[in-house]
Amino acid sequence: MQWGKVFVYSSQLAKLGGEFGMRPSRKTIYGAVEGFPIAMWDGMGTKTISVAMNLGECDDAEELLSEPAKKYRIQRILTGRDSARFVFHDTYGTIKRMRAFLQTELPALAARGMNRGFACLHCAEPVGEGAAHVLVNDSLSVMHPDCVEPFEREAEAEREIKRHEPAPVGGSAKGFLGALIGGFVGTIPWAVLFIAGYLASFAGALIALGANFGHKKFGGPPGRGRVLTVVFVTVAMVFVASALGEIASAGWYVITGEMDRELGLLPGSISLWPFLGEYIKFAAADPEFRAQFLKNLVMGYFFAALGLFGVLRGRMREENPSGKLNVKRLDA
Repeated sequence: MQWGKVFVYSSQLAKLGGEFGMRPSRKTIYGAVEGFPIAMWDGMGTKTISVAMNLGECDDAEELLSEPAKKYRIQRILTGRDSARFVFHDTYGTIKRMRAFLQTELPALAARGMNRGFACLHCAEPVGEGAAHVLVNDSLSVMHPDCVEPFEREAEAEREIKRHEPAPVGGSAKGFLGALIGGFVGTIPWAVLFIAGYLASFAGALIALGANFGHKKFGGPPGRGRVLTVVFVTVAMVFVASALGEIASAGWYVITGEMDRELGLLPGSISLWPFLGEYIKFAAADPEFRAQFLKNLVMGYFFAALGLFGVLRGRMREENPSGKLNVKRLDA
């Protein structure tokens, strides 16, 4: 598999592109099929086909493009002024469905004139032969070759502005607080399941998802900072959940009177808080308890990693989470 800074393509995708005369370019598989400029790449659980097309030539373009969605298991169809992105669910048979899509749907779209009459993304003037094909934030567009450089300069200027923009006041702190609250809420199912005698470690995934949800709800900025915050909070809260589960289980044993009955004492003989204090001291000193605690903790981190994978996958699907304008010319 070939990895790039932003895109990735597998050998299977490269082979599919080769069947249509496409080639690797700027970490994508690029070429023209039925007169449509096309770029393809792999994502996390997805494969994408980005197509430059003249949507203005078709009055019912959105309805027309949405028709193949179920047939080819297309998760999302994203349209721009002169482009469409088809995001496929990556599973068994995806390459076969993508091949059928290229063979069947593109000729039908070409018959409607959607592969001609392009206007330059930069100057909006008609583009003829020798057009430049440019990926702008994952959408494949057509430009005059002379317009690419000024467009890139404008994109770089925009990146500089974004880079020096001050972060929202309190945004990071509020996001961190939200992640803490969301992560802590995720510890509650862990404790409840532990008390009930069920496997509680899988609730580690809920902690990661809760932390991510809390960060969003409290207005935390998206991007790498969110991922790092969620990871930090998840690591901390899985440990908290493990300890909370043990303490809550021991406390429940006292509250329900099971401890009194087991020791042959009168109901209420054992006080909850003094008992928990002694229980924590005992647990910290007992090698057997520590070994079991560590085992549960490792399992919790395993399931938390699955939750974090879902968070990362969601971030990869976000539309330009950094807000930057990314430009890649593919035909050069």
